[in-house]
Amino acid sequence: MAAITIRPSIKEDAGALLKLARLTAEEGFGLASPEEFSTTEDTFKKRIAAFQNLPQESCMLTAEAGETVAGQLSFFRRPEEKYRHHGSFSMSLFPEWRGRGAGHQLVKSFLSWADTAGGLEKITLEVLAGNESAQRLYRNFGFIEEGRLVRHVKFRGRYEDLLLMARLKGRHGFSPSGV
Repeated sequence: MAAITIRPSIKEDAGALLKLARLTAEEGFGLASPEEFSTTEDTFKKRIAAFQNLPQESCMLTAEAGETVAGQLSFFRRPEEKYRHHGSFSMSLFPEWRGRGAGHQLVKSFLSWADTAGGLEKITLEVLAGNESAQRLYRNFGFIEEGRLVRHVKFRGRYEDLLLMARLKGRHGFSPSGV
């Protein structure tokens, strides 16, 4: 198995990240249904550039195994004073990399970045109630469930609850010891 490395996303990742986003939509994990998915490779390049231009507000990481993109994590916080203390992230992995450490490495690297982001006190995320492996990963990093939106997602005629999870910055930052 190739070692997984985590690095900031670059415009050359756009094609692989587009493929991952389409797959995520087809699986029902993304915000858009496959029929609504209209993102292009150029849109991804612009998104990557936007993340690079806001280094204290956003972070976009790519997990790579050899020369293969395994997954990505994106974080953004709003610039308004009332909301600057928190932000939200999303993560997606190609199926063949799930359960093989890529998600763990992405979250660990992200939390290290979050430790250096000035004024950041809280990190949030949304996860489908049926995605137990993702919930387990997030809990291992100290995220707790803050709420549940019942029947909030409807995909292919089936409803699913959406869990809201969060982690507050501790005395030693976001990076929990021993993880």
